[in-house]
Amino acid sequence: MVVIQQLELCIEMMKLAMELMVVVAEAVRVFLSYSTPPSPFLRHGFYIISPNL
Repeated sequence: MVVIQQLELCIEMMKLAMELMVVVAEAVRVFLSYSTPPSPFLRHGFYIISPNL
């Protein structure tokens, strides 16, 4: 009986952890959508500076 209760508790904790991950991911998505777009340097990488390499 104790093992079943521990499994139920573990499952509930996993559900809560997954909900927390969804909330955090949504918050990050909203934050990134409102932040300024990255500069061309960050978008394209180092090859913009020295294309001959």
